[in-house]
Amino acid sequence: MNDDIRDLLYYVSISDQRNAKGKAIEICEKELVKDKNENNKRVCRNVVKNIKERPQWMELSPRAKGLLLYEDLNTSFDDNLYYFGDEELALEQRILSMASTCQKLNSVGIRYRNATLLLGPSGCGKSVFARHIAKALDRNFYMVDLSTILTAEMGGSSKNLRAVFDAIMDTGPNGFLFLDELDAFSQKRGTGGDSPGRELGRISVALMQLMDGLPSQTVLMAATNHVEAIDPAVLRRFSNKHEVKVFSNQQKETMVGKYLTAIREKATGVFDLSWKDEDVTGFVAANSTLSNGELISRVQEALADMVQRGETFLHF
Repeated sequence: MNDDIRDLLYYVSISDQRNAKGKAIEICEKELVKDKNENNKRVCRNVVKNIKERPQWMELSPRAKGLLLYEDLNTSFDDNLYYFGDEELALEQRILSMASTCQKLNSVGIRYRNATLLLGPSGCGKSVFARHIAKALDRNFYMVDLSTILTAEMGGSSKNLRAVFDAIMDTGPNGFLFLDELDAFSQKRGTGGDSPGRELGRISVALMQLMDGLPSQTVLMAATNHVEAIDPAVLRRFSNKHEVKVFSNQQKETMVGKYLTAIREKATGVFDLSWKDEDVTGFVAANSTLSNGELISRVQEALADMVQRGETFLHF
């Protein structure tokens, strides 16, 4: 047994799928160079293709694939397009450093999890920040699909939630899960006497139990617009609770400027782009009631109009 095979077997044994996949690609690429057997080469090419193009297929059970949304952040998320405030950058450092902290505390019997709840109104950047953290950690981004996890079947939603957590734990030390709209499936117990209310209460209990069983290496992030509706016992299980605020006008100007600069770089060879900083200031001031996300949407509309007219100067 050579060193490559030994390393691959070790990574598989500890469910470290990221390193296992990397080692599998390394082995196959070596075989493609030296192996003259065409059947072996075909197998190696298929292995490399499947790992690179369909990484989530290797990590999720068939049931979990219908309950989770997977996003390849290496192709879908460009950090250069987004601006984060100082408070979010400080939170990022805390989350990144918490991995070793959680392991140390858990080793002495203190249950501490790398779980962060983002609070704030729609459009303030909660889901964008979650993607940013997953990419900073170099982890696959999995988000619960609420359209499939909530069912009318008694106890069905709790079973689905358990399948999601089992799948994330199966990804090994690189687990990352984002629960958007946490209030949709965690409600204060005792607030609803009808069947739907009791079912949401059961989901809250299931969520608490599943969070308690998460490995210390797993990173959990969630977001809500209605923290007041969530079961307090669920809230206590988040190590960090952070309010993501709508930016000030000055921050919005910086956000728009960074976004446009990134777009101009990405558009090289496709279309030219220029603008005046004073126009950005006026645009932000005239739309001060818009959220961060709504403001970027307006910028995108202006960019689309510019490109459609065949112009190169951006008019807001």
